[in-house]
Amino acid sequence: MNLVKYLIAGGVALLLAVFATFMGNIWTGILVFVGLLGGYIMWNILKNITPESAKEDSTPPKETPTPPMDN
Repeated sequence: MNLVKYLIAGGVALLLAVFATFMGNIWTGILVFVGLLGGYIMWNILKNITPESAKEDSTPPKETPTPPMDN
């Protein structure tokens, strides 16, 4: 399902880039395509990032026997 969203966004970005190419030049079209598609991808990435709170471990640490000391 995510791939379909990115393909649709890529198609829309490509159509707008072709329109921008005719209005300006080829560099305008390339920049519009990269900006729109890259912005959409980054927006989805940032939207799914959730801040993680520090999880405290409630189990006590395991007691390990202390090895004998050689003096």
